Amino acid sequence: MIRINPPAPRAKVDAIYVLSGSQRSLELNYKTASELFHKRICKKIWILSRPGKTEYSKSLRRNLTNDEWSLLKLKEFGVPAEYVEAIKIKEGFFGTFSEAKGISSLIKNRGYKSLILVSSPYHTHRLKISFGNFLKNQNTSLLIEESDAKAFLRELIVEFFKLKVYQYLLVQ
Repeated sequence: MIRINPPAPRAKVDAIYVLSGSQRSLELNYKTASELFHKRICKKIWILSRPGKTEYSKSLRRNLTNDEWSLLKLKEFGVPAEYVEAIKIKEGFFGTFSEAKGISSLIKNRGYKSLILVSSPYHTHRLKISFGNFLKNQNTSLLIEESDAKAFLRELIVEFFKLKVYQYLLVQ
């Protein structure tokens, strides 16, 4: 079952997974995930382990790796690093589809029964289609929590076309 609405009060889930995106959207997604963490809905936040470097750190005098940046942002929101797990997923051309495949496999392998996905509001339908494809006939409860990310018209148009590709070409 996949629902796009906030978890019920006092709900507990096995993990929270933050979908990847731009730094701007990731920061808002991490803020949302940290708010759920502080409500004690879950004790583990999963993030996508991404290769590469990002912004410069004056204190370290070098550019941060993407994973370091993510851990730093979550720490700024009050989530200690020991509660964050960076998940490596085999990359594919369709990012959300690849994430859904990898995370769904991880859920099955670990025997998890519940997960909250955190993403931008305009991205939720593609999440529902992708995860629904890999978790059909599974006894797994997925909630999709929307961050405060805003989209410009261009992003909405691109998302519409991606959604159609997923609907008609990837998920049958």
